[in-house]
Amino acid sequence: MDSPKNRAFYTLCFFLFFSINAKAITWEIIGPCNKEPIAKGLFKVKDLKKNSVGKTSLLIFKEKKISFEGNEVMIKNIEGLPGKFETIELGGQDFRSLGWCYEVNGKQPPLYMNKVHFQSQNDHLTWVLGQASFIDREWKEYCTPVHHFNYSFFCKE
Repeated sequence: MDSPKNRAFYTLCFFLFFSINAKAITWEIIGPCNKEPIAKGLFKVKDLKKNSVGKTSLLIFKEKKISFEGNEVMIKNIEGLPGKFETIELGGQDFRSLGWCYEVNGKQPPLYMNKVHFQSQNDHLTWVLGQASFIDREWKEYCTPVHHFNYSFFCKE
C-alpha cells in the first residue's frame, strides 16, 4: 500500500492543500500595452495593522527587484514608466497626465496608499499605469488604465 506512487500522490495532495490555503496577498503590476501583468506574485504581510499598502508595495518592489521611484505615499514610476510621457499635451490647456494607480480588491481607495491597510491576507493589490485627462478646464477621467488606448509610444503593434 505504501508504494512510491502512493507517496507521490499524498505528497502532491499535501503540497496543494497548503499552497491553496497559504495566507499571503496576491499582487500584480499592469503595464501600458495590455492587461497581462508585467509582474505578479504572492507576498506575506507580517502585520496588517502596521504595514500600509504603501509600505507593503515598497517591500514587494525591493524584494522582487522591480525598479521604482516613490515612497509610501505615492509611486512616480515603475520600471521606468511613464517616463517622458508623464504629461501629454493635447492643445490649448488640455492635457493627459499618466501615472501609477493602485487598487485593493478591484477598487481604488480615495486615500494615499500610506493611509490604506489590507484587511486580510486574501486581499489582492493591483498597480496599473493610468491616465487622467484635463479637458475644457475640468478633469474628465482619473486612473483609466492606459492599456485600453494602446499608445504607439509605449506599444508596438
